[in-house]
Amino acid sequence: METDNDQKNRRRDFLFFGIGLLWGAALVLLGGVLFLRSNLIRERECALSYEETVRLFPQKVASVEGWTVRTVPCGLPAPVPGSRITVFEICSRKYAGRILEDSPSRKTAAVLPCKMAVYERDGKVYLARLNGSLFMRLLGGVPAGVFAEGVLPEQKRMLDGLLKE
Repeated sequence: METDNDQKNRRRDFLFFGIGLLWGAALVLLGGVLFLRSNLIRERECALSYEETVRLFPQKVASVEGWTVRTVPCGLPAPVPGSRITVFEICSRKYAGRILEDSPSRKTAAVLPCKMAVYERDGKVYLARLNGSLFMRLLGGVPAGVFAEGVLPEQKRMLDGLLKE
């Protein structure tokens, strides 16, 4: 037979277990948010000047078969003097078609085409883009495979020579 003291100990143990479980979940959630904040957008310093990077980027994209590029006039406010930005949209019908053929993956149309931004900050030139590898791994399924097998290797070729090593 269980005594009152045993029941109190069990309740206390259950309470501490619950509190520990909540703290653990909160720490995992916080860690996930901090990880995604620092890794979801990739920013790399460019090896060339702003003008050269903006001039060469469309040529590099067009040199990879099946890709198109356009500059996006997105109505950004006038940049701070000495700070410029150009946003590009790049797309491959072949890869976009494979992703969008899969009915559950159609929601990824929200991030197609891929966008990349070239900008100046603190006297340096940067290229920023969505971390496609991480983002598609989070989505899984067809988009993850298409990005890993086709999109990312071809984007790497496009950016070769534009980014600092």
